[in-house]
Amino acid sequence: MQNLDTAVNDAPQSAILDRGQQRVVLTFPDGTFQAGSRYQIETFQIADIHGTHIAEDARTLPIVIAVPTLADAIVYPNPTRCHQVTFANLPPATRIGIYDVNGNRIAALSTTAFDRGKKVWHAAGISSGVYIYLLETDTEQRIGKVSIIR
Repeated sequence: MQNLDTAVNDAPQSAILDRGQQRVVLTFPDGTFQAGSRYQIETFQIADIHGTHIAEDARTLPIVIAVPTLADAIVYPNPTRCHQVTFANLPPATRIGIYDVNGNRIAALSTTAFDRGKKVWHAAGISSGVYIYLLETDTEQRIGKVSIIR
């Protein structure tokens, strides 16, 4: 695998033939792929399901890892009876504000590179009700609601 943006080469951790024996699933170490980067996977000694070797010019697979946007974000479980709410698929450096229906901020969270696009709001001690969340990056904003049921 070659990163076209920084010319880094990494081999997959494993290559597993799926149950239908029609495709190979490659796994890579965490942090191998970076959002917003372009990659190229070069294959060797590959044949189709009938044993026909893949042509030389078709053995390079381009891959683009999209940068997540707030439109990709998911909030779960919602509604929730548990004591935590997960915000996932978040872009880097997302700020999360949780507000009650009166507009009072009751929690403020932000993602770091270590969060890998996921942040958990620990809602223990929060009473039943509807809460408003505000997700913000430097270029986007998204508002939604989450319900807590006790």
